[in-house]
Amino acid sequence: MNPECQVLVCGLGDSGCAAAEALLDAGVRVTAVDRDTGEALAARTRRLADSGARVVLGAGPLPGGRFDRCVVSPGLAWDSPWLTDLRARGVPLQSELEYGWTLRRSRTVAITGSNGKSTAVKWLVETLAAGGHSALACGNYGRPMTAAARTEPPPEWLVAEVSSFQ
Repeated sequence: MNPECQVLVCGLGDSGCAAAEALLDAGVRVTAVDRDTGEALAARTRRLADSGARVVLGAGPLPGGRFDRCVVSPGLAWDSPWLTDLRARGVPLQSELEYGWTLRRSRTVAITGSNGKSTAVKWLVETLAAGGHSALACGNYGRPMTAAARTEPPPEWLVAEVSSFQ
């Protein structure tokens, strides 16, 4: 990715922080925002700021300026005011799951549906392990996709729980 690229990360839960860390490691300029102002979040995001990210906690309207794209945390609704604003600005939106997918080096299985996704992910990871394969649960169950995709050494398999909104 071009180091001149400016990426906005919306939402700084586990998934958003994992995406921001990966983008920073790639040399991209990152602005990361969250509506929360809690001390636990401030402590967690201090590492991002120390690594060069512009971190905005307690964000109301999004910061102005140019963004080449936005990586969206899974907890943010696609019809949220932030994403509506970004679409109006013409900023391409990418879910954290999709961004993590672009970084993966493992075979990947995605499990979706209305019921039983977490159970199916757990079962498949255990089945692969019983068969002598390394497997890691990710997505909505387990680690964020971006963090799982960057695991060293990479597992043979990533097994992702993917909700319909992703």
